[in-house]
Amino acid sequence: MSFSLGGSQQCDAHVTFTRLLDPRLLPPDFAEAIGRISYDSASLKINVALSELPNFQGLPGLQPAPHHRGTIHICPDQDTIERAYDDAKYGKPSSSRSSNARFPRSSTRPSHRLGNT
Repeated sequence: MSFSLGGSQQCDAHVTFTRLLDPRLLPPDFAEAIGRISYDSASLKINVALSELPNFQGLPGLQPAPHHRGTIHICPDQDTIERAYDDAKYGKPSSSRSSNARFPRSSTRPSHRLGNT
């Protein structure tokens, strides 16, 4: 049995196979497996458009520069990142909170993208 939804799918498996399709058409073991998928997560991704590049206090300037490329970690210090990595390395959720953001590209265009990863 094969399914074709056509185009790009922007839904999770649960929505795709229980709301967009009639679940009675699915093989029972497949439908059961879809029902067991857990979407519990403390992770979130947000994409925003900025009107201008950030003007960092440590490296001021609104023109694209090397510090406007790559990843920015928002946390108290480097040790916070290390502790989060150690927790993940041992299969535990992070005991400290942090956030990171990524500039996919820097340009002189009026809209700059910032992706929270």
